[in-house]
Amino acid sequence: MIPEGLDPIAKTFALIAQYKERFKDAGIPEYAHHITTDMQCQNILYSFVHRDTGEIIEDRCHKLLRDHPMTEEYLSAHGYKFFDVEKAEMVGVKQADFCRCDYVTQQKQLVEHYDLIRRRKDANLPQMVRGLKERSSLNATFENFKERAGAEEAFEVASDYTVGNAPSILLLIGGTGTGKTHLLEAIGRQYMEQEHEGGRPYTVRYELVANMLRQLRESFKVETEGSVMAHAYKADLLLLDDIGAEKPSEWVEQELFNLIEDRYRNNRLMVVATNEVEPTIRDKLGDRIASRLFDNETGTVKQVYLTATDYRAGVPA
Repeated sequence: MIPEGLDPIAKTFALIAQYKERFKDAGIPEYAHHITTDMQCQNILYSFVHRDTGEIIEDRCHKLLRDHPMTEEYLSAHGYKFFDVEKAEMVGVKQADFCRCDYVTQQKQLVEHYDLIRRRKDANLPQMVRGLKERSSLNATFENFKERAGAEEAFEVASDYTVGNAPSILLLIGGTGTGKTHLLEAIGRQYMEQEHEGGRPYTVRYELVANMLRQLRESFKVETEGSVMAHAYKADLLLLDDIGAEKPSEWVEQELFNLIEDRYRNNRLMVVATNEVEPTIRDKLGDRIASRLFDNETGTVKQVYLTATDYRAGVPA
């Protein structure tokens, strides 16, 4: 029995002595009386800075590690497990409070893995670089971009864009084979590896405009146009390739304008590639789209012209 009237410290020592006697009477060796620090998980669950002292306060897991060499002996000594002779294995009697940090980490990694697969699928990015084998292709990146005369500024601006050193909307203008789509893909893949300040990864959507408009026209027949544009509206970064290649109907033009206007008014990220100059865009897509893409007054849009030769044919674009 613990005497009455003890101060808290004395009472604590009395309790420790009492447990030692109980462990001794139960035949538990002294080294297995208590869980030692090295048998406990030391993962930091969360930490914060004390507002008065500035001290960093850490809350650690401190739960029992399953794979520590002393864990089985400790559990056996305290009646959590015993060796079943017939089964020739340790059998649990009581549930120990094991650390689950590894399991939680594995589950988090699994969620992140499948989230990456989903984001890559939703990104719809092309593979613009021809591989070494027949019918093979590789991801387009800044590292494998073929730098040449007439593409230097576009490469530099595109690189700056991925680190926030450019306006939210970038328009790449140039002939066929000048590297516009390569840079679009490179920007998209770079953003796929980046995160917002809060830790959320960026989402990207690449659209070949001709395909998107075709799907939009087909969706109108079955009233599913919302699903066609859903990824384009939702993505943090929208990549529109080969805009102005065709003249759409008024309804499709309005839908395309709405998509561009959403990016323009809300200062959202968008990179657009086109073979056409402003008068042609104005003729094919209307004044409103042209005024947004070729805006030189607000600082929202930057136009870059590529005058490089066609890398596919080796002739002027």
